[in-house]
Amino acid sequence: VIRNAVEIRVVFADLREVSARLVGEDELTDLAVLKVDVSGHVSAITVGDSSKIEVGDMCFAFGNPFGLGMTVTKGMISALGRTQLGITAYDNFIQTDAAINQGNSGGALVDVEGRLIGVNTAIISKSGGNEGIGLAIPVNQVLKIVADLVEYGEVIRGYLGLRVENLKSEHLRFLATSQLQGALVTFVREGSPADKAGIRKGDIIMKYNGQQVYSAEAPRWLVAETKPGSTIQLTLLREGKPLTISAVVGRNELKMKKQGPATHIPKMLSGALWGVLAEDTTRVIKRRFQLPPEIQGVIVLRIAPSAPAISDGLEAGDVILEVNQRKVSSVEELQAVLRDISAKSLLLKVWRRGQTLFLALRKH
Repeated sequence: VIRNAVEIRVVFADLREVSARLVGEDELTDLAVLKVDVSGHVSAITVGDSSKIEVGDMCFAFGNPFGLGMTVTKGMISALGRTQLGITAYDNFIQTDAAINQGNSGGALVDVEGRLIGVNTAIISKSGGNEGIGLAIPVNQVLKIVADLVEYGEVIRGYLGLRVENLKSEHLRFLATSQLQGALVTFVREGSPADKAGIRKGDIIMKYNGQQVYSAEAPRWLVAETKPGSTIQLTLLREGKPLTISAVVGRNELKMKKQGPATHIPKMLSGALWGVLAEDTTRVIKRRFQLPPEIQGVIVLRIAPSAPAISDGLEAGDVILEVNQRKVSSVEELQAVLRDISAKSLLLKVWRRGQTLFLALRKH
């Protein structure tokens, strides 16, 4: 969320507004730590234990949906350990039906005692609005990331050097097993900690340090949360027989690939859209603004107070899909269309909070 920020400001519940300094960010989980210097009393939230929450527990989601200001919604824990959603590099979410909308990202998910149990991060929605499937990063995972960012300025993650996938029924006749629980090893990097420990392609990981492994996603975040240099015990199934192997976890040097300037640097538009700061709807932007995956266009990040587009009805958060019936999928395409059009007015097709509408803009 703080990517490309020129200035970061924090607003407290009593409306005090102060500048914040970025301590560290973790793009792989979309979390960042900010530091503020503030005078007067500031109350810290009580931190809970996300390992103790259960499906059916009541919860409350705090946030700033659509820029309306502090908002609280009520719901329940719908599921735990949601994985393989492709939202972050290490999916392991709390699912809740508490209403979470655009602007709730980074807000607190708390239990009935007001204790922090998660950080709201995304929704699953076809319309872009709340449909009862909100996702939060468990606070126990957040605390580890925050501690690393504060101490090192980055997150230190473990590494074994293998790839795994979920067991499927068609695997069973080749693997001498009848159960679908576990993670099937499909690749071991030569010279990696996994290779040195003797793990082979075709092994099934059943337990990680005594913790049952039910799917391929579990080893990924379990390894990531293990301190490099630690010795771990893996319970494997090899050719139908149980086997316990010790491995020394290495350090994961994976970094989020930086997007090129064409896709990740906001640009100020000109012409009829003078004063509008816009950006392509990349995967990161869709996650940040909780846009439906099928939406492809140019998102309006900010509009200058004096920009003509404000009086014509354009709003920050709008996604421009078409200009005069010509589709635009990037800022570059939008600028090219604006240069080509000689008409005195523009008709924009815009996506806004789950609805499609048309705006007529005058050329000034």
